[in-house]
Amino acid sequence: MADATAIASVGELAAASQVARHAVIAQVLREAQPYIETLRGRTLVADKGFDADGLRARIHHFGGLTCIPRRQKCGGTRPFSRRLYRRRHRVENFWCRIKRHRRLSTRYEKLASTFFGFFQLAVVLDWLKN
Repeated sequence: MADATAIASVGELAAASQVARHAVIAQVLREAQPYIETLRGRTLVADKGFDADGLRARIHHFGGLTCIPRRQKCGGTRPFSRRLYRRRHRVENFWCRIKRHRRLSTRYEKLASTFFGFFQLAVVLDWLKN
């Protein structure tokens, strides 16, 4: 009997996880709408976390392209450019180096202009170091 209860709770947990994932995707779509509309003729390069059919459909609706690899659990494959995806990795590494500056990673500055000034300083320091 305990095994049946455990299986039921695992099923409920999986269902709740799926509902939460759909809610997060809906929130991302709402917040990203202004940016998605500007993607006409451009390609959005993202990691597997953004692999959602709704996001792909909305980007294609506004004339944009996607370079997002498929999640393993979703099954199937989608064509994507490995060259563009490798460039995304370079950008991720850049942000990792920039976030070493504590002031930027914790966002001490309240004004966007001050934050951008410190961001520019961190970029120059990164450029000089590399």
